Amino acid sequence: MKIKICLLIAFISIGSLNYIKGQKKMQTQIDFRYSLGLLEKGQIWNYNRNDAKMYATAFRITELYSLNNKLNVGLGIGVDKFYKPMYNTFPVFGAVQYMPLSSKNSIPYIFTNIGYGLPVQIVNPGLMTDFGLGYKLVNSKQFGLNIQLGYSYQQILAEVEISPQPANIIGNPIVFQNRHSLLFSMGMVF
Repeated sequence: MKIKICLLIAFISIGSLNYIKGQKKMQTQIDFRYSLGLLEKGQIWNYNRNDAKMYATAFRITELYSLNNKLNVGLGIGVDKFYKPMYNTFPVFGAVQYMPLSSKNSIPYIFTNIGYGLPVQIVNPGLMTDFGLGYKLVNSKQFGLNIQLGYSYQQILAEVEISPQPANIIGNPIVFQNRHSLLFSMGMVF
């Protein structure tokens, strides 16, 4: 928990300093995300949308650097909560946004995020990636609204309790589960 708070404060501080300095090359993006689970496959169980009404919520902060008028790259952190079955992840990821068409105030873009959920305390580690389309509506003071729609893949490393415990297995086995979801994200850019 202390690591999450420290990282959150660091990202907000960096974003605030860049805004104060007036650098237009840096942007902070804060998003709330909802993911509609479509399918989960793994070593122990398989679910589809009919078996379980899977979903996830997430809070993400991304610090972006504008390489040019068409390309942003950056780093981000998040806190994700998956439901049915329940997992927690703490992803750290790289972000890329490509803006083929942009005007002064409205910016449609293509995005991808690739990262890994850190193994911190009660959090499940695993690879994560998502991609899709986004839209920023920014006013002249570098503050605006951000919306994303896309696909999300989350690999989840989970410990499974087996009862009764077979004689040939010591402890609880660790399995990989793979969750596929549609995502919708809304947030702020500054």
